[in-house]
Amino acid sequence: MFQTLKPLNPLRFQLEWGKMDTKGYTRLIHLHGDRVTVASPDLKDKYHIFESQVANGICSLVINPTEMTDSGTYQVRLKIVGKLYEPVPSIDIQVKNQDTDSRGLSDKKSETTTIASTAAATVSFEDEILQYINSSAKRETTTSIVLGMLLVVGVIGLLIAVQQCMNRRPKNPAGDEENPSSDEENSSSDEETLSSDEKKPPVKTSKKG
Repeated sequence: MFQTLKPLNPLRFQLEWGKMDTKGYTRLIHLHGDRVTVASPDLKDKYHIFESQVANGICSLVINPTEMTDSGTYQVRLKIVGKLYEPVPSIDIQVKNQDTDSRGLSDKKSETTTIASTAAATVSFEDEILQYINSSAKRETTTSIVLGMLLVVGVIGLLIAVQQCMNRRPKNPAGDEENPSSDEENSSSDEETLSSDEKKPPVKTSKKG
């Protein structure tokens, strides 16, 4: 099984159980949406999954009845939004015969023994699936946040560029008001000088006989 914070959309994932043997991988049962298919019509009553519970993380395979030929390595393949989770988890199943007749007669009954690959692999599978589901659910939100941050950075950069352009402009451009003021002051000084000269009495010169 895998863990999920909320039920998944059946259209966003696919679940498949298969068996590995000397010939390779053989698909047994496949679930996509609300449709379940089996490899052969003869196997539709042998292999079952809990269709309504898969979205909640329960992906167990039911084999009934079991036979000696059911021993082997089984794989569960999970695709989320078309992406296959790898490495594919596997599980070993051994079907044994037991003599349980109290009269000593040979009464063969099958016993199914499930051997998980490793406990660590099971935990890793659940953790990775949870992480992948969460990242898929938040992908759109993350994209929006990134675009918003890029927009803010662009606006700030534009404001900085405008401020730098304003700072680089000359404070006293040609034809400003300070230079004319200086000229006016000089003109006023010249006028005052001329006025002072006009007020001085004329100097009389005497001619010597």
